[in-house]
Amino acid sequence: MNPTIAGPAGLIYATFLGGSDGGEWIQDMDIGAGDTLYITGTTNSTSSPGGFPVMNAYNPNYTPGCMLPQVCGPNDAFLMKFKISPALGPNQLRYSSYFGGNGFDGACNIIYRNNLAYMTVQTSSGISGFPTTANAYDNT
Repeated sequence: MNPTIAGPAGLIYATFLGGSDGGEWIQDMDIGAGDTLYITGTTNSTSSPGGFPVMNAYNPNYTPGCMLPQVCGPNDAFLMKFKISPALGPNQLRYSSYFGGNGFDGACNIIYRNNLAYMTVQTSSGISGFPTTANAYDNT
């Protein structure tokens, strides 16, 4: 919104976000290079048609929301990237992915720096399903 313009003309960009079969809770956002917007939060929507949109995803599946169907949790964190340009219309979504394990996984914060998105996630998944890297501070 442009707070210097009163009324509907001050609305620059607004959109619905998420799926029709669950809920989404946006926790944080950051602006990236080239008019990109990074949004992170928590979802319990599935990736079924009409559900949570996934695109170019690290993890495209919510069953519900885990990487291995046998260890699933009730909520997953998510990360989305938008290219903000009214000329693109509905084609503004560039990236959208689930991130989580077998428990509750909720995104807390996001910071965009040097072409990377860093996000913090609270989890109750522990080592049974929550994704970590080999060089993580703690992956056990």
